[in-house]
Amino acid sequence: AVSQNGVRINEAFGDTVNWDLIPTAAIKSVNLVTNNPAFGLNALGGAIDIQMKDGFNYHGAEIDTMGGSFGRVQSSAQWGKQIDNFAVYGALEAMHDGGFRNFSASNIRRFYGDVGYKSDSSEFHLNMGVADNNFGAAATVPIELLRQYYGATYTTPQTSANRVGYLNLTGKVEVTPTWTIEGNTHVRIFDQRTQDGNP
Repeated sequence: AVSQNGVRINEAFGDTVNWDLIPTAAIKSVNLVTNNPAFGLNALGGAIDIQMKDGFNYHGAEIDTMGGSFGRVQSSAQWGKQIDNFAVYGALEAMHDGGFRNFSASNIRRFYGDVGYKSDSSEFHLNMGVADNNFGAAATVPIELLRQYYGATYTTPQTSANRVGYLNLTGKVEVTPTWTIEGNTHVRIFDQRTQDGNP
């Protein structure tokens, strides 16, 4: 079981987690919790709790860019600011990889943002995220074809596309020195499409 800011992000079909939808620059912490059924279905074997950054725990701005072989270019930008009891945070990431085979290019585009309010006895956050990613597969190729050209492709297309959009509202109120009420409400729309050129 995997949760992000208290919202389970395992997909309904197959219970998988699409890690490509989470901007890594926006991750504040990742905790591994052992066999705790409070995290929901399939959490008896453990759970992963991902907490994202917000304007209260991240201040300033940062841009990170890197590149590599096969046309790989990756860049991320994040910014956070606190003004009195209010805070805002945003992270944007993009990546392109040309792939080492024909028709195997991949692109990742994702954003995460948070607006928060905090007082001595309460804290509220409205955060949202969007992602639009597509991946080309470097599928199996007969060795005779690879001897002619290492980047050769035997069947195409073999692509996957992941798109997500979500909105999450969380709140925490200390009603007494020993009692705290926490809750969240969220909406998440996920679309995954796959093309497989194999007959």
